[in-house]
Amino acid sequence: MPHQLNHDTHGYLAVTFSPNSSFLNAPSSLINAYPGLQYQGQVGELSDVHLYSMPKDIWLSARDDVLGGLKKDGDVVYVEEQVPRQRVKRGGDEL
Repeated sequence: MPHQLNHDTHGYLAVTFSPNSSFLNAPSSLINAYPGLQYQGQVGELSDVHLYSMPKDIWLSARDDVLGGLKKDGDVVYVEEQVPRQRVKRGGDEL
């Protein structure tokens, strides 16, 4: 089941952990390093990718520190801020 995201109230991060990361056994423990961070769960079938959120009022001031800290963390391979994207409906004649 897809995660229900509310970008009006929260900022979201997808974090990919290295294969030998201690966070793979307890991904929710990452929240201890960043006050306000909340664990949302695994992303689909990808056991090494996990979704985290932070209330928008905290996220706006902590964003750079959180992203910078995660990018320097040896347990993290990749971190991506999740931003809402406008979906475009295609018509049948666009091919």
